[in-house]
Amino acid sequence: MSRIETIKAHAVRMIASDGFEGMSLRALANACGLQPGSIYAHYRSKQQLLVEVLVEYLEDLLHDWRLQISSRRSPVRQMQAFIEVYVSFQSARRDEQRILQWDRRSLEPDARRQVDSLMDDYRDELVLILRAGHERGLLFVEDVVTSARLFIGLMVGMSVQAELDGVSSGHLTVLLWRCVQGMTGVASVGHPESVRSVTV
Repeated sequence: MSRIETIKAHAVRMIASDGFEGMSLRALANACGLQPGSIYAHYRSKQQLLVEVLVEYLEDLLHDWRLQISSRRSPVRQMQAFIEVYVSFQSARRDEQRILQWDRRSLEPDARRQVDSLMDDYRDELVLILRAGHERGLLFVEDVVTSARLFIGLMVGMSVQAELDGVSSGHLTVLLWRCVQGMTGVASVGHPESVRSVTV
């Protein structure tokens, strides 16, 4: 692991635990076993570090999703994959999801616009699925933009609660798929592996 990766890994753990305002670069340097000046050689400020963490998290999430969508032609299959990719991704990177949820408000205006733009890109991926499903009579959603925004908020909130309650990723996927069925009226066809054995 490079020095920058070490710094970032410690920063993610500290921000997720203590909040952005509760972390100082001096404390971060101590956690990394470095002199404070060594941190400043890589990051001018905490703000720069926070932006990099959140941008990297969202870019990686988008990348993971786009690797999957090309092999899924049906909007229903794409919707299933969208849930599975998100659950798998956030279960591996819970600290960064927590930072996005609680510390995005600490971003300066330009940085927040950059992060919000990536969040919009992710939401737009879901908009495309819902719109295609609606046009083909598979997903019954009228306001696809609002529905996409609400569902992503639901995924985030349920993921956080699932972590607190010790709910497995597989069961969380099932619960989210049931929410999709309730929101869109989609039939129980071709469940993904994680929900195939569950009656929904």
